[in-house]
Formats: sequence, structure tokens, C-alpha cells
Amino acid sequence: MNTSIIGAGRWGSFQAWYQAYLGNKPLLYAPKTSKTFQSLSKTHQNDYLMLPQSVSYTNSLKRSTEKRHHLNCDPNTKISRPL
Repeated sequence: MNTSIIGAGRWGSFQAWYQAYLGNKPLLYAPKTSKTFQSLSKTHQNDYLMLPQSVSYTNSLKRSTEKRHHLNCDPNTKISRPL
């Protein structure tokens, strides 16, 4: 199943890891300005976990919602533009 996670913080990165663990194809979204996202997309890890290579990354909110069966949102995500 194709899933999208909006937000790359602790909760969003955990959701991406868990979706990959379940065998899904997670796509993690965060704005280009997110330092956490920049680090995750390069190293595939944060202070808490290592994300598998099956996790994809995008800075495009439009791409993150296209052709997805399930959408998760990090409750701490601050999206400052209309969807």
C-alpha cells in the first residue's frame, strides 16, 4: 500500500518506519526548509531510529497526496499554505 506521512519530526519519522515495517511504501513529506527532513533524507536516521531504504522523501505536498491509499499526518506539523 502506498502511504504518505506529512511531517518528518519524531512522530512522522516513526510512522514512516512503521509503515515500512508493515510492508507498505511510505513517502515522507516536509517543507524544504525543514532541517530535520534534510538530515533524514540524506542519512535515513534521526536520534531515535534508522529508516529503511524503502522510505521515500519529497518536498512536494502535491506529490505526497497523489496516488496514495493512506495519509498520516504528524500532529505537530505546521503547514502554512492551503492544501
